[in-house]
Amino acid sequence: MRLERCLAAACLWSALAAHASPPSHLADYEAVGSGTLRYFGLRIYDATLWSPGGGWAPDQPFALELRYARSFDGAAIARRSVEEMRAQRPYPAATLARWEAQMRGLFPDVQAGDRLTGVRIPGEGAAFYSGTRKLGQIDDETFADAFFGIWLAPSTRAPDLRARLPMALSDTDADYPAMSMANYLLGGGGNSRLWKRIRETDGMSYSVNSQIRPRASWT
Repeated sequence: MRLERCLAAACLWSALAAHASPPSHLADYEAVGSGTLRYFGLRIYDATLWSPGGGWAPDQPFALELRYARSFDGAAIARRSVEEMRAQRPYPAATLARWEAQMRGLFPDVQAGDRLTGVRIPGEGAAFYSGTRKLGQIDDETFADAFFGIWLAPSTRAPDLRARLPMALSDTDADYPAMSMANYLLGGGGNSRLWKRIRETDGMSYSVNSQIRPRASWT
């Protein structure tokens, strides 16, 4: 039963990844995971984590895209971001005030369907985009860690969403052996389901496979 559940999960993830496409200004990025944030049942936004090659690590470049389901003003987004940062760690009040002012200067008002994307730039900080238009950049490594930690840090107040971003699996998890077997059956070689369907039956690709990337650690 566990193997069947893991195989179903692997098939679903493969289908989602196949249909996901990155923002045009991040053409070499691949989807790591995605999920929806809801508040009292209301859909607030859909979040997608992107990275070069699809393998996420906190010390490597990545992008977090939020596609909003309702309208918010930019000042409210900045204010809420600071509240979430404060909930993670007791940053100095002056630091939080500076960060909020910087975000207010960058974040636009959003309507349903608008996309805001933050791009983590190791050694520099974070750049922000509205659609494909660059809004600006905050060159502060501590800010970048705190900002993306809103979603990715273990202390996040949205743990269900976090579990859907970096794929929530490590080689110590109870489901790892079953998931490894499911991955082998799905795309592990010439007898796999992906190979038989995509190459041999449909002739859509010369080579196809699947793989598991265990969850990275956040420091």
